Amino acid sequence: MSRIRITMDNAALRDVAMRTAAGKRPQFDARTTQVLQRVSASHSGGPVDEVDEALRAALLQLPGIQQFDGAQIRRWATRISERQDPLTES
Repeated sequence: MSRIRITMDNAALRDVAMRTAAGKRPQFDARTTQVLQRVSASHSGGPVDEVDEALRAALLQLPGIQQFDGAQIRRWATRISERQDPLTES
């Protein structure tokens, strides 16, 4: 299983928070958005199963109790695999 280390500096958090506050991606919190962007950058175009595994591993590293729908994670992984933005709904 591939391991992804998610680190966020203040500038990255501020950037994601500002986009979220601007209403571009209101349904996601800043840390989830950051994880999706980083996995997308590193696994874009890869096999869906590999992207799904990396995404699940990265989301598990988020602090606090997070509940993610397996179907939603699979949709994100599919969109990343297809080189599409996982945060835009089509």
